[in-house]
Amino acid sequence: MGGLISTHYNSSEIYIRSTESTRAQMTVLTAMAAVYPAGDDNWSDSVPWQPTPYTMVPGKYDPNAASSNCPKFANAFMSKMFSAPAAMERYTNVLNQWSELIGTNITATPVLAYSYYDVYKSQISLGVPLTEELQALLPQIKEIAGEAMEVLLGDENYVALEAGVYMNDVITAMTSAASGDVSQPLRIYSAHDTNVYSVMVAARITPRQGVPPYCSSFALELRKRTDTGDYVVLPVYQSSPDAELMYLQVEGCSALLCPLDEFVSITKPFVLDENTWRKKCA
Repeated sequence: MGGLISTHYNSSEIYIRSTESTRAQMTVLTAMAAVYPAGDDNWSDSVPWQPTPYTMVPGKYDPNAASSNCPKFANAFMSKMFSAPAAMERYTNVLNQWSELIGTNITATPVLAYSYYDVYKSQISLGVPLTEELQALLPQIKEIAGEAMEVLLGDENYVALEAGVYMNDVITAMTSAASGDVSQPLRIYSAHDTNVYSVMVAARITPRQGVPPYCSSFALELRKRTDTGDYVVLPVYQSSPDAELMYLQVEGCSALLCPLDEFVSITKPFVLDENTWRKKCA
């Protein structure tokens, strides 16, 4: 890991957390098997794997699972899911064509495009092709699904409920590191596409990146400039393990390498400590 952490697990170097979802936990185990490959001194000669602990909070208590445990957020999320926002009217022709193909009136609830797109991408990844007609529409479905994600998760009145505690944890770690506390310099969270999108919204990423595919990752890197010694934040997105890294812009920041104090100020409206989050979620 470029000298950031050791080749053997050390709890002082890394914090690992997963949602309660079994597939999110499986992702942690898979990722950590790659981060900590077994060396010559491995505990087993026949099992090339270093066991790595991680934190998992039961879903009903987890601030990273607001869609299922925060009524204020969940109610808004579900009401939008079955809505027909004016912003999506420009897709009516495609939605009508799509509705005819699948025998469901998705034109009436276009925000559901996000869920359908997830199914299609999963189907393709398993080697089960779409029909020719659906495959031809897929680029437009992807665009509609991205708009649906923005409707569901881009509302600034609710962003902090989905991503605020995460942002608080990360910004606290960044400011501590900038002050000289370098414990646990790597923090890994395994969650869901909704988490990835919400964190990108809370971090004021522009432009929006659409539906985060499964296996995508988003990182907020704290870096120290060698020329000035100043600390900066660099958002990095990778849509799949084999995709090119994308360095993203923080809206309102003076540079791509966003000064830490600017980043903290820009994202402040979307940062919540856990006690405040629990109060707001009742």
